[in-house]
Formats: sequence, C-alpha cells, structure tokens
Amino acid sequence: MVEGREARSDCAARPGLEEWRSFNYCQIGLLTGEGRVSVLGAIQPTSSALTAAVWVDLFPWLDDYVSDRAAQLERLAEPSDWWLADSPAVTASETDLETILGELADLFVAHHKTLALAEAFPKVPTAFPVTALDAGPVATTTIQRAINAGTVAPLLRMTAGELFAVRGTGEETVAEVAYALLRISVRADPWQGTESLDVDEGNPALEQLLGDLTAFAQWRQLRGLRDRPLLTVVLDDESPAAIQEIATRISAITPEDFPDRKIGDPVAEVERLISTFTEAERTVLDRRLLAREPETLSRVALALHVSKGRASGIESGMKRKFLAACDFGTAAGTLLASIRMDMRPVARLDRLIERHPELAAPVSSFEVPLWFALDRFDDIFEVTDGWAAAPNVRAAKQHTVDLLAELADEEGSATTAEIAAVLGMPPEECAAWLNWCAIPLPTENSPVAEHGPSSDERPGGLIEEAADDASVAVAGAAVPLEVPVGILDAVATEPIPFSLPVAQPTEVGSPGADPGAPAKGGQTPRRRERRPAAPERTRGLYRTADGWRYRLVLTLDHLRGSGFAIPGGVATAVGCAPGTTATLDSRLGPQTVRFTGMQPTCGTIRRFLAELDSDPGDVVFLLFDDDGSFDIQPAPRVARSGRPLDHALATIGRTTPSISRDAGLRALAVAIGLAEDAGPARILEAYGARAHDPVLPYLQTICAAEDHVG
Repeated sequence: MVEGREARSDCAARPGLEEWRSFNYCQIGLLTGEGRVSVLGAIQPTSSALTAAVWVDLFPWLDDYVSDRAAQLERLAEPSDWWLADSPAVTASETDLETILGELADLFVAHHKTLALAEAFPKVPTAFPVTALDAGPVATTTIQRAINAGTVAPLLRMTAGELFAVRGTGEETVAEVAYALLRISVRADPWQGTESLDVDEGNPALEQLLGDLTAFAQWRQLRGLRDRPLLTVVLDDESPAAIQEIATRISAITPEDFPDRKIGDPVAEVERLISTFTEAERTVLDRRLLAREPETLSRVALALHVSKGRASGIESGMKRKFLAACDFGTAAGTLLASIRMDMRPVARLDRLIERHPELAAPVSSFEVPLWFALDRFDDIFEVTDGWAAAPNVRAAKQHTVDLLAELADEEGSATTAEIAAVLGMPPEECAAWLNWCAIPLPTENSPVAEHGPSSDERPGGLIEEAADDASVAVAGAAVPLEVPVGILDAVATEPIPFSLPVAQPTEVGSPGADPGAPAKGGQTPRRRERRPAAPERTRGLYRTADGWRYRLVLTLDHLRGSGFAIPGGVATAVGCAPGTTATLDSRLGPQTVRFTGMQPTCGTIRRFLAELDSDPGDVVFLLFDDDGSFDIQPAPRVARSGRPLDHALATIGRTTPSISRDAGLRALAVAIGLAEDAGPARILEAYGARAHDPVLPYLQTICAAEDHVG
C-alpha cells in the first residue's frame, strides 16, 4: 500500500476536475489496499528532474496566446509572459506546477480540439507505455477504449475532439488525458521513474467502476436516499436462473452497502480560506462581502485607496478563491451542491437548515452563520426575505412563471399540489412562495382584474422589467393580486386559476382532441390529464429549417458543469417523453436530455461553453437538430442602433444584415410555427401567448410603428 503524500498526490493534483478529485479515487485506493504512485508527484518543484526548455517550445500551441488571449495565462504565474520566457523548472520554483498544468490542460481541451496530440505534445515518446501515463482509472479506461494498444503511439495520432467520441468520455476525462501528457512533457527525461512501474495494474475499467459506484453511493447517502438501488439490470427473456440471481444481487446494491461518507467541516474550510486573505481582502470582507449591511464599492475603494475597478477585482478574486478552495468534493462544495438540489429553484431557508443543520453553524471570525457566508461567496446562491434561490429570487420567480404557463390547462388553472411537486416543496411553502412573488391568483368570487396592488407594492419588492410587463399586457393578463396565505393553504388540491398567457389551440401546433371537453351529462372534469408541452408555445424556443433553437441565458451553474432544468416544450421538441431519456449526438460527445423527474433536464454543457469562453449573463442557443444532433452557438450581436427587426431576429438566433422587412417577418413567423404569410398582428399575438418571450418588446415596437404609419 502506498502511503502519505504520494498516494494522495493524484487527488490534489487537479483541483477543479470533478471526475478525478471529487470521486476520491485515491481515498478509495487506500480503503481497498490499493494505491498509485504519482511519478511527477514525487518530484520536488525545484528538482533538476524538470526540463529547462521554454514552455512554448514544449507546447507550440502556447504561441497563440498573445494580445487579448494572453490574459488567460498571465494570471497563472509571474512574469506576465512566463510561457514565452521561462521553463517548467523556473516556473515551479515560484508557482505550484500542478495548478499550472491543470489550467493548461483545461485550455487545451477548450480551444485546441482539432490539433493532433503528437503536435500538441511533441516531447512525449511514441513508445511510451500507456500504463506509465499514470492517468488514473477513468482516463486510462478511455485511452484503452480508444486505441487498445500498449504504447501511446496511436493515441498521439488522435485529437482531443476525437476522444470525446469514445463511449463514457466527458470533458474532464479528456482533460485528464491532456494533463497526463503535460506531466510527461515537463520532465527533463520523460522516462524517469518508469522503470519500477508495474506494467500489469489490472483492469482500469473495474477500478473506475468501483470508484464511480462509491462516489455515487456517497452522494445518495448525503441526499438521504440510502435505500435506493444503485444499478438496474435488464435481462433477456428466459435468462438462466444463475444469471437471474446475479441480476438480483446487483439490483440489491444500495448506498447502505457502502461506508458512510464524512464530508468534513465546511465551517473550518471557510475559516481556513479567510485566514489566507491579504489585508486588502480582509477589508473587503469586513466592509462588504461578509458585512450585514455592505458598503458600496466606491466607499470600499476609498478605504483601500484604490480605484473602484480595482476594489471590484479584489472582491471577484476572493470569490474565485472560494470556488477553487470549496469545489465539489470538499465539505463546503458538497454541501452547496446538495442544497442546490433542494432549491428547484427556491426553498425556504429554515427548511434547508432543518435538512442541513450545519448551515446555521457560526463562522466565528465574522459572527455570521455559514449560510450567510456561502450566500455572499457563491454567486449562484442568494437568500432574500427567508427564501433561498438559485441563482437569485428574480430568476426563481421567472422560472415559476414559466412553469405555471406549462402546467396550465385550457382554463389557465393548476393545483398548488401539482406546482409544489414540480418545485420540490411542501404545498404550504409553495403557496407562500406564490404569494410572495405576487403571482396573479384570485380570491374566491373575486376576479383578478378588479383588484391588485401597483408594481411597487408587490410582496418582496419584485418589480418587473418593462419587457415583462409589456408581454403580460399583450396577453391580456391582469395586475398581480396578493392573496392571503390562508386562502392558498386551503386549496392545495383545488385548481388555482391564474392570469398568465396560455396559448389556445389554433394554427400554432396540432390541437388534437380536447381532453378537457365536457363529459356526458355536461360535467367538466376538475383536472384534465396534463398534455405534452407544445414547442411552439415555449418561451425562448424557436423553429429552424432543420430543428429547434433554444435561447439560454448562462449562469455560473452552467459554467461549472451542472445539469439544469429545461421547459417541457424543449423535451417535446427533442422527443423526450416523461419517464424517458434522450441521448443526442454532438461533436463533443453524447448530450443527454432526461425527463425522469417532475421536470425535464439537460446534461452539462460546460465543454461547449469553455470553447466559447462564456461568462455568466451571456446568451447562447442550444441547437437540437431533427437528425438527433446537438450543438451550441453564441447569440448574434446587433448594434444598439439596429432596427427593432434586427434585434428581434437576433433574439431568435438569426442575423442577416440588411434583411428586408418581409423576409424578417417570415423568419419570425416560421420560428414560432406560423405560416410564412402570417401578418405582423398575428405574429405578435402568437409571441404574446408565450410567457414573457424576449422577442415580444421588439415586435410591439414594429407593430406600433406600422400602426403609426398606417
């Protein structure tokens, strides 16, 4: 058994790579009596074992990082041109080499997918054994599936992009392969340390399976799902009795069969992070980041004697340090991941604390509870008026509005119980949330249109943007009404009518038979069975010549690699029915869409976003082609001075310079499922039937201008 730092070096080597670090393969190896020696991990940073060659000579693709692109490397080490001037031996004497290599692996996978690995890593010998890569079981399994060879020669003929096509391979696995090749390349002698390696290390796929099952079991334990089977076995008809017994044993494996995972102390991790901050960073903490009443950036900058931009940079840098130090796999990072699962997308803070008592533990250095520190450090988690939301309460409200539009029947009704089930909260909590948001709900025998506060009187202080208000007005929606929670508590299973834009079956889509029609005797069912959501009535989803295009505003969760909820109309467009999973082809490996819960979800898209250098707030389009393929493209950019028609087309993902009015209107009509010859008023009506579609304000401007001219 390998001891101490050498046995754990692989786990610490790649902060940020969840598939390797958070699965804790090294800890699993210690538990099972197995271990791995990291060749580079045994080399001291100042050792002569590192090459004296300049970085750019080792990795020619680094020569592309100049001008604007240089910023991606400048932040990693000193001097600012270290990759052009220094060698790994010099860099390692001043900076953590493993962190540098990890960042380079991520950059390579994100931006150099078409470059042959032999060109990217020319110092790696073609005769180098695959077993000497020390790449970890996940990456080694991918390599063996890709080349089935003893040396890396066939691997070097491949590209990073081609590795994505290997079954079971994701972005982190490809980055691990690149990381292993980087580690070999920075040695003065690539063969150093390989003489004593055991070339027969067993089956890496089995090692990967053990690690994956252990990690999955630990996650299920944390989520309170200890008795759920980890695997499901599907047998052929009339399988032999012995095989049936094997299937029964496999299906009987649950998280209870694995050791309980101790996630550690998240408060201690936050305290350790705070202890590493500089004096300037402590000032930002005291006055702003962890202050009960945060000061403005201008006042903080004045106290630090720096510019406002510099103060903002210090604050942003502290948040980045938190993300790096408290990534998934750490106590704080795993706790954050779990509470995000409880916010779909919102939950009462007291319910979260009841489920995770450590959230109320004090961070003594600032006399604030842990949830407060996590809220301030993590931009994807916000607490307002006792509501915890991801990424914030405004986005959670919009998600709720979209959900109501999907759940509504033809009369514009849904039950609190149904809404609560999809939002993953108790009915009474759901009622309180709808009340807090001022979702338009009428009191008994009292039409919504006759009541309601002005926008500045809405509970929670949520004031809609002009575009949102305009879209509601076009659909004929009434002013929101604050309803006493007691009324809502009494109707958890009763249909709740609300004034949200819900399209009626017209030429948009195929109406089919109406299950809500009166039954014999004139009685109308109280609640008809929910029908599949229509793509044509889904906000942000637009038809193209060969598929669908879904508009998505990016959040930190998307950039971190989390899966995310998508509207039911998107699942319908993809052909993913409730209870099923759809797997789409893409140039970066399979893309999964699941509808196995109350809401459909899309798998991680981080590998695409890294390629685009995306930031939170950026707009992208998810492309779902009719042939079952998937891709992502950035939203077109239009100058502020552009025509409303140009902005409308960019909003649906199309841009054609100087397109004519008629051609532009045809494109807008087709995007929502109308005939090409639909007039502006009909197009406006169709988009207005959606819940706050972003195209709507531009269409209103177009129609208003034409009415004025007329």
